[in-house]
Amino acid sequence: MPSDRSTIVRIDAAAACDGLGLSLAPASMLLRVRGKARYGAWSGLAGARLIALGTSTAIDRHPDARNAQRITRLDCVLLPGMVNAHTHLDLTHLGPRPFSPEGGFVAWADIIRAGRRTDEQGIKSSVRMGIERSLLAGVVAVADIAGGVGRRTSTWPLEAMAASPLVGVSYCEYFCIGAQSESQLADTLAAFARRLRQEGSTPPGASLMQWTGRRAVRVGLQPHAPYSVGPAGYAAAMGYARFAGVPVSTHLAESPEEARLLASADGPFRDLLAAVGVWDAKAQSEFGGERPIPRWIRMIGASAGERSGLVAADMRSAAFGGPRIAEIREADLFEEESAAIATESAQLSRLIVAHCNDVAPGEAHLLADVGATVAYCPRSSAYFGHERSFGAHPYRGLLAEGVEVAIGTDSVVNLPASGGKTGKSGPLLSVLDEIRFLHRRDAADPVALLHMATIAGARALGLPTEAFAFGQRLEGDMVVPRAGGESDASSAEVGEGLPIAGVVAVPMSAPTKDERSRTPLEVVLGGTAAAELLAVGTESGEDGRAWSADP
Repeated sequence: MPSDRSTIVRIDAAAACDGLGLSLAPASMLLRVRGKARYGAWSGLAGARLIALGTSTAIDRHPDARNAQRITRLDCVLLPGMVNAHTHLDLTHLGPRPFSPEGGFVAWADIIRAGRRTDEQGIKSSVRMGIERSLLAGVVAVADIAGGVGRRTSTWPLEAMAASPLVGVSYCEYFCIGAQSESQLADTLAAFARRLRQEGSTPPGASLMQWTGRRAVRVGLQPHAPYSVGPAGYAAAMGYARFAGVPVSTHLAESPEEARLLASADGPFRDLLAAVGVWDAKAQSEFGGERPIPRWIRMIGASAGERSGLVAADMRSAAFGGPRIAEIREADLFEEESAAIATESAQLSRLIVAHCNDVAPGEAHLLADVGATVAYCPRSSAYFGHERSFGAHPYRGLLAEGVEVAIGTDSVVNLPASGGKTGKSGPLLSVLDEIRFLHRRDAADPVALLHMATIAGARALGLPTEAFAFGQRLEGDMVVPRAGGESDASSAEVGEGLPIAGVVAVPMSAPTKDERSRTPLEVVLGGTAAAELLAVGTESGEDGRAWSADP
């Protein structure tokens, strides 16, 4: 691969469902595929495009069905490929670790800092392990947090992702608190800026997905959190977001330690910042009397003076290397009011805020106003016991307030050590298992959960949402093809098929007599069987070559 030759493949299954409410049982699907591929223990079809979806009888009548190769999954439900809206692939080598409530979040963070790899090969190896465990779980797109090396951003995780079947964004993480960190901000962002220069800027509204596989993984920025990044660090991220279309993610309102530092400038996180040498008079002056979400909103909509002094200087640096941005007059950049800046910048950059366990009454609208997507990691929140501090996670209330909520797994560290399908040496990074957890615990609506696991995450990453669903509606015994949107689907010829991110088959458990009224999706969410990723839409890595068979 890649190859100009294609094959028609037919998949027969018990049902097909998506996050738009489609439910067809039984179901047959026709795909046009470029070939087969393997990545580690995962193997499947590559370069897939959806030709038709309908009942078995309807597909029998389709002209392309005559010579199609057949895949039979009559005990399975077909789902679109899933999106992991927040994960840390470079921590996969650590495996599951216990959390001690007595030691708290800081003691846990010390374990992560001690175990994190810092060399290129070690980091890429851990990321590849995470990629394999994602593919084996039916995940085709990720928002990966690429941990820094020392105090600098790293693009090594991006390079590993770009050589895989996954699509999405690699968010370069950084810390910036205190006077010294602010003075070194350009050096901190140097690796990110070089990568951005290679990619070129992305105009707002442009598709980030290219179905040939080239540049299907984009670079983003991850200012770590409001307790570890100050106004200067967020101003830099939002400057890149607004003027170069860079996607931005951050941790937000995650833990009681965070809430304490922001409210009173003391506690375990203050001690942690002091221990790593970044707590100084400037850091001290930035904390006190605030809650996490309002503080973050204030920082991404920083005053014109703060932004002009910090963002413009950073974006005009030699590291960025972009004369287009260097030529923009400062007066043109920073004349808007702070609230308008926050709203526009967030919407253009497709902001993701991870966790949001701590949301006070009246704060949800702040997230909605800037168009942020909350990446909720259900099993991670349960692992840390955040409900003991904040009560039940407010994801349903956020949805009711108009906030988009997507699903993440967080890292493998917070996943159960046993009790589920595993890869070669540990648990899978399964978004399906995250929504199963919510379905069992909260009796949450199955279609809403699948929407969070596919379409909401795709939208947050700037990927074409229609590639994460199967159709618009059912007419008779055939599904009406999706309308074109952010991808090239509207211009694709139907005979060539429409882009699809992936096709997943999930075995159905045999329902008992009392369960026979359940929908196929309810049966799947009530089960434990692992997803099987049958096909992906990508064909090759970033350099155009087929993926490594043994990463």
